[in-house]
Amino acid sequence: MAQEASHAVTVDSLRSLPVFADLPNPELDRLLRTGQVRHLDHRQRLSSLERGQGESYCFVLSGVVAVALDREGTAVPARLGDDRPIEQIGFFAPGGLFSDGFLDCPPGVGEPVLDCMASTPATLLTASRPALAEIMARHAAWSTRLRQQIAASRNQFLSQQEPTRRLVQDFFLRHGFASSSLVRVSQLDRCLDCSKCEEACAKRHGFSRGVRAGLRLGRLAIHQVCQQCVDRPCLASCKVQALALDEQGEIRISERCTGCAVCARKCPHGAIFMEKYTAGLKQRQRAVKCDHCAGLPNRACFNACPTGALVELSPQELFTETGPGGLTFSGVAFLEGVAEHRARQTHRASRAVVATLLFLALAVVGLEAFLRRTLPEHSLHATLLHWLGRVEPISYSSGKGFGHWLGYIGTSFMLLTMLYPLHTRLGLLKNLGAQSSWLTVHLWVGFIGATLVTYHAAFKLDRWVGLSCISMWIVVASGAIGRYLYGKVHSGIGLADFETQSLTRSAASLVGHRRPSRAMQILASESEGAVGSHGLLAVMLWHELRDFAVLLWLRFAGLGDIPDRKTRRQILQILSDRAAQRRTRSYLESARKMLRHWNWAHIILTITMFALAGVHIAYGFMYKAV
Repeated sequence: MAQEASHAVTVDSLRSLPVFADLPNPELDRLLRTGQVRHLDHRQRLSSLERGQGESYCFVLSGVVAVALDREGTAVPARLGDDRPIEQIGFFAPGGLFSDGFLDCPPGVGEPVLDCMASTPATLLTASRPALAEIMARHAAWSTRLRQQIAASRNQFLSQQEPTRRLVQDFFLRHGFASSSLVRVSQLDRCLDCSKCEEACAKRHGFSRGVRAGLRLGRLAIHQVCQQCVDRPCLASCKVQALALDEQGEIRISERCTGCAVCARKCPHGAIFMEKYTAGLKQRQRAVKCDHCAGLPNRACFNACPTGALVELSPQELFTETGPGGLTFSGVAFLEGVAEHRARQTHRASRAVVATLLFLALAVVGLEAFLRRTLPEHSLHATLLHWLGRVEPISYSSGKGFGHWLGYIGTSFMLLTMLYPLHTRLGLLKNLGAQSSWLTVHLWVGFIGATLVTYHAAFKLDRWVGLSCISMWIVVASGAIGRYLYGKVHSGIGLADFETQSLTRSAASLVGHRRPSRAMQILASESEGAVGSHGLLAVMLWHELRDFAVLLWLRFAGLGDIPDRKTRRQILQILSDRAAQRRTRSYLESARKMLRHWNWAHIILTITMFALAGVHIAYGFMYKAV
């Protein structure tokens, strides 16, 4: 039920909102006395409150109130769950104003149900229409400001109705990000689904304090961890004061916790977990949450991520962009990926410089090896001897001199690649640097080693001893290409989901109140999941033929109840794109299923490479000895 909170709202608190800045204190006091201050809990709807006679206007004093639309036309429950097909098509922030007159016009059977609900705990000041009209008549300047505020709210609502923005807005409001201070995401084009972030958290704390990829939208997966809510509902719910703020503003759970789980139920993001432990002879539970490894030298999850896929940023950076009309919801981060923290820009620049220098060094070594073999008089070694006034024969051979040492150095680099798998298993190396840095070094060391061994072979790969060199490149390619393809497939699935949801909203707005036909439901159905490689071709062909037949039926007979020809074409195009995205997602799921084994293939190829290299080295020593 709504709680009366009039004691918490004063004339001064009203004046802090821009909409009341020009209204004199006596009028503000009269507005408080004649109106009602109401409180909406998280996900509580406006229609659950008792209303007076006639239309009232609701000023949002705190929190965020969303406009919820149920297209199925069924009764909206008091607490809207995520499992219902309800879209949040707009919102009102503090200082916003809306009318509750829509509650006086109940929808007909099968028509959409419209309601307002709290995306975060919200406080409203409701004023009757006659009382508000009197104040506006006495204060023309404030009346003008109020009309401008209403026009601005309307323009903001209309600006968010583009399908992509509407999808991002619905996701933002549905999952309560309006109260968050930070969001932790995984970039799917880098994430390998290795779960090392969760494993590192569990090893450090005894229990994983977060869930990887709790939510997904586009190229990003959002982690289910503490998002440092502004209103901190968990802190207020603890009766034994087991939750407290530390000096950095982080909520910490102390040993006072009795395991009542009230804070876990109050957390809007499900980021508080109940851990079972044994105390004496009894098994008890206590609340645990991610405290971002406060007081420790590094964050276990960030340190363990091998690809640097984790990023933390504010909801404003993630969900909005600055446009001509101010901040608007944007899908750029979910469609194109999210930029890392500004602090990491310098790291990326330094890595680019190091990579450029390494490529130049390898190019110089390769050029020298080529010149010594084909044009020895133009080599760097010949030029150096000429400056020194010395005359020596210059040759290039894999068995001695420069070429021989390239083999030793290249093989040493390939052996150094073993440090990466050892880093994940040896306690001495686990705490030395971040996992992503080790993987970067692993890739570069493998590339440098294979390149130097190719130079050592004097570019002769047609003999059996060249098998070891060829195997090195196969190993390097299997690792780099496997990781690249898995990231692309992983993020491609997210993009397909994003586009599918956006197209679904576009189709719903065009179809309006009409209930979709069976043919439209087939085209708009969800993906049937991953398809095994043995039956992939047959399933692909079946889906293509089925969708073609359904679209053909809709084009000539299935949309006859829609009189406008342009609308019929738009619906057909959207349904066609929707079906294509569904098929794409199914194929990508199948590809991801097959790519899950690329790591094992990489390991087997690596073992084969070292075996061939060992035989080659042993043969070389035996040949020299003879």
